[in-house]
Amino acid sequence: MSLAGKTDQAIEILKKAIEIDPSFPRTHFRLGRAYEQKKLYDLAITELQQAVTLSGGDPCYKGSLGHAYAISGRPVQARQVLGDLQGRAGEVYAPSYAIALVYAGLGENEHAMTWLQKAYEDRSTSIAFLKLDPELGTLHSDPRFEQLSQRVNF
Repeated sequence: MSLAGKTDQAIEILKKAIEIDPSFPRTHFRLGRAYEQKKLYDLAITELQQAVTLSGGDPCYKGSLGHAYAISGRPVQARQVLGDLQGRAGEVYAPSYAIALVYAGLGENEHAMTWLQKAYEDRSTSIAFLKLDPELGTLHSDPRFEQLSQRVNF
């Protein structure tokens, strides 16, 4: 729902879902993303941290947490997440899309586009959300983003 522009409604539904099962990480992740869209960054970070914890450190959730840190004016924490994602690449799969999210939040569009291209080459399922993902909104004016969107063809 939050991707469809119904963020307030999504927040209410997600809060109810968390009341039913507070241990499901995906609900915290979605709620964190919805809060971020509303620019409620402290709430977003709290929910995204919970998603990361409950999931055992899911790198996709970490990417969104890093993005939230970055756009809320916490670049040190964002770079820590980035370092963790990139540093663990040999040990655990670190999705290129997640790394791109952190770079996009930091405003480092060159790096963000490089990692999105890698996500495309890796055939990341997340790339299907390329045009819809609000975390990538700052990249829409980049001609490379439009070219990549056309190649994804969604």
